[in-house]
Amino acid sequence: MTTQELIAAVRARMDDLTSVPLVSTALILEQASLTETEFALKTLSLYGVTTISVVAGAKWLTLPSNLFVLKTVIFNGNQLRPISTSELDFGYYSFSNSLTSENTNRFASWREAVGVPRFVVNDMHASQVRFVPYTSNAGTADVEGYIVPAKLYFDESGTHPELTVNPQIPVVYHEILLAGTLLRLFMLLDVDVYNQGIAQLYNALWVQGVQEAQNNLRTNLRRQVRIMDLPMGFAYDAGTKQVSNEQPT
Repeated sequence: MTTQELIAAVRARMDDLTSVPLVSTALILEQASLTETEFALKTLSLYGVTTISVVAGAKWLTLPSNLFVLKTVIFNGNQLRPISTSELDFGYYSFSNSLTSENTNRFASWREAVGVPRFVVNDMHASQVRFVPYTSNAGTADVEGYIVPAKLYFDESGTHPELTVNPQIPVVYHEILLAGTLLRLFMLLDVDVYNQGIAQLYNALWVQGVQEAQNNLRTNLRRQVRIMDLPMGFAYDAGTKQVSNEQPT
């Protein structure tokens, strides 16, 4: 379904086919774009890769504005693992002898480490990740992860058809996009549009459609991230490993 077809389908279901429609095209596009974004956020249906140039000495990498779940960064051909500050702060890794190894007995000075990046810390900034070690060389980074779609656009005048932005979610879910858009429109606090009864009908279609899409796309598996638990007996306050009082069985 193209954006033009989506607009026509919305108007047909709203019985809004007069020469002076109750709902403007701009409003339909706004609500449809919000619906598609919500679908992408709830299902992780869109995956994107963006290539970014990195200068020598860079500590931070700014993420694409449409990215909301980072899966990996590939810097100069090397895959970097997303990692948390706690895993580094509490001594999980050291960088001696050009090797990365677990170290549960002391803190690692990872913030000042310089060299070939091996990790990106993804919980220090909302729109940036930090290279660890930070890079001493320039290069390119391929940022991979789940994204939200661009805003829908259709030029009714036909002057700039090249600017048209069609739905980006898979075609099989466009009917759900239509239901979600109609739900939003019928819930608008507008005396000419608001209809709670019809909105409830489309809400049921929307909720069921999103759930089925999550099952089909296996969203729970897509959302999985690596989590490393601290070892048993590890003391957060001291950064050292405590002796366990548990007796072997």
